[in-house]
Amino acid sequence: MKYGLIVSDTHSGHGTGLAPPQYWRESLKAEDPRIRKEAMIRKAIWEFAERIFTSRKWDYLFSIGDLVDGKGYANGGIEQLTTDRLKQVDMAVEALSMARAKTKRFVRGTPYHVGKEENFEDIIAQRMDAVIKDHMFVDIDGTVVDMKHKISGSGVPNGRATPLLRSEVWALMWHERGLAPKPDLIVRGHVHYHILIQDVVSAKMTMPCLQWDSQYGKRECEGTIDLGVVEVRFSKGGVYEIIPHILDMTFAKAEAEQI
Repeated sequence: MKYGLIVSDTHSGHGTGLAPPQYWRESLKAEDPRIRKEAMIRKAIWEFAERIFTSRKWDYLFSIGDLVDGKGYANGGIEQLTTDRLKQVDMAVEALSMARAKTKRFVRGTPYHVGKEENFEDIIAQRMDAVIKDHMFVDIDGTVVDMKHKISGSGVPNGRATPLLRSEVWALMWHERGLAPKPDLIVRGHVHYHILIQDVVSAKMTMPCLQWDSQYGKRECEGTIDLGVVEVRFSKGGVYEIIPHILDMTFAKAEAEQI
């Protein structure tokens, strides 16, 4: 059996993204309750990631994109721990390096976060000796995994399956034309929630993230998000088991103000 760890949307550099202890330890003592709460969230996400990343020596580490948050152009960078994307790269490398893996494969995230004129995730991949592509297929003992970052979301809970099923149909059409392998497992990121669909054709999933809320999410989006990572255990002959690891975020719940 071989063990794969899949990580997506860490958004290192954002105030509630995946950040090493030096970016939250002192803020836990801040007088401002908002600053303290964000630091508590960063602490919880880091300690969760550390626990899962170091739980075994992994055969594979996969990243599904948006490892860094970028400059935060849309709101002047007010949510960033740092707008220096090279420091964000350092944060992401420090975090992902906790997961000791023999083989690393990454796909690139959205240009808004990872660079419009440059690809900062390429620097992360280079420093971690990982192969990075826009769309990647890997074959692990007979299981073909199709990985890409972006997929559409849905404004209704019952619609979240539709984009994944659409991805499956497009994948089968590419395969039918002889232009791509037939996937057994389709993995997408971007939407920050985990949904898994398994049928006789393939398994399809969107990835949980490692970033909590954002100004954009609170002002312009509806729907739940899931924080976590996904473990996949591969056996010979195309047999695999998908194990989500989800972080309980109830400690960060919204409270009603008594007025």
